[in-house]
Amino acid sequence: MELKKLISTFDQGELAVIKSILDAENILFRVKGENFSLVVPASIMVNEEDLERAKDLIKDIESSLESGSNSEDNPNPDVE
Repeated sequence: MELKKLISTFDQGELAVIKSILDAENILFRVKGENFSLVVPASIMVNEEDLERAKDLIKDIESSLESGSNSEDNPNPDVE
């Protein structure tokens, strides 16, 4: 089995959420560089045959994390 990179991140919160999702879906993974440095991000590696499924599982999480970081004007977008 060959491991492929799913995602690299400096964000410990994002890393924890993605690990939790993969655990819940019984997708085996390995984290490289989990002891964060400011220079090299942590990378989550999954088996090649699980890569597309894992990408589908985290795509909504990634987009919500990205959009949430751009909401400085209104920290609670549900409230006008």
